Amino acid sequence: MPSRTARLAGRPAVLLPIDPFDEDTQTAQSNANLYRYCRRNVVDHLKIWRDCIEDCLDRRTQAVFQGFLLDYCRSNTKRVIVLGDREVIWTYTITTKSAATEIWRTLVAAADKRAIAPLRRNATEAQRWKLCWDIKVEGTRAGPVFIIVKWIKTHLTPLLELEVDLPYSKRGFTLDDIALFADTLWLRPHLIPLSPLQRLSVHGAVPFAGLGGFRPGMLEHLEYDQFRVLLVRDGAGRRRVAVHCKIYTNKRRGLNRQVQFTILAVPDPRYCVVRILIPRAIQADAFEAGYKSYDELIRKPTFDGNTRIIRLNWKQHLLDEKAEILPPPTGRFGAFGIAPCLSQGIENPPARTSQGWGLAGD
Repeated sequence: MPSRTARLAGRPAVLLPIDPFDEDTQTAQSNANLYRYCRRNVVDHLKIWRDCIEDCLDRRTQAVFQGFLLDYCRSNTKRVIVLGDREVIWTYTITTKSAATEIWRTLVAAADKRAIAPLRRNATEAQRWKLCWDIKVEGTRAGPVFIIVKWIKTHLTPLLELEVDLPYSKRGFTLDDIALFADTLWLRPHLIPLSPLQRLSVHGAVPFAGLGGFRPGMLEHLEYDQFRVLLVRDGAGRRRVAVHCKIYTNKRRGLNRQVQFTILAVPDPRYCVVRILIPRAIQADAFEAGYKSYDELIRKPTFDGNTRIIRLNWKQHLLDEKAEILPPPTGRFGAFGIAPCLSQGIENPPARTSQGWGLAGD
């Protein structure tokens, strides 16, 4: 007979409707599931949040939230295949203090949107009905929901033996790592099953990430409008192709939302972004002049007088349609980083979140 934890883990989730105006539908779905989990308590799921604002020190109100978090952490398990007699074991999916805190943060955001936001429609009551997370009081963080954050740290963490520090250490994604990734991607394609165009997209993301340490989410939808191809002539008359790139950032908390830089071709195609973008654009017939090969792109344009730079324009319909120059694969880019490690017999491949892809030190 499976345990209660195992039965809960195998129960299919019943989903709430997703707000069609949410930009990240996956986040919205996660919030909806978490909010529904809380609604299954015997208490009034609307009243409990209002009571939290009215009297955050009420022990009965705190007990509801504490009991929910404790049960949620205990009931979330997964099956893991192991070597041995048991073959399969059940493990907890929430193993760190930061993960438990993030669950609470997500639940508070969903409750504020569904239970508290309607109360703020009255302008005179808008300041009253707020689930405050970061109120600065004499240099400390306070507010009705932050009391539970303190409880997670002082009580839940030792009770469930949650890890306080990150369960992994950051490591750089070096030039050797990029070479291994590219060789596996193209020379052992059966390990990473992708279409040729998707394979090119994944390869392009790796040196891009190495150039600036960009998050994978910044490189999943690269459009033609984000690149300008330039033909450059130096003082000796030699021609080279340069690409001016514009990468939109995320999770910057209101800082600069884009990074711009110019890159040139390098001899090794495993590290060269230009050698990935230009052939893809030629294959898609994306240039206004209709170049059919890399040599034609280099030799055909004519420099007038002292002109040193010629911009090679895209076809207008690609810009109007916001077409993607490197369509993303069906999964996230980081998910493909494990296969090269497994192909080399690395027993414990690094976690995807631990791979810092910046190459500033190389």
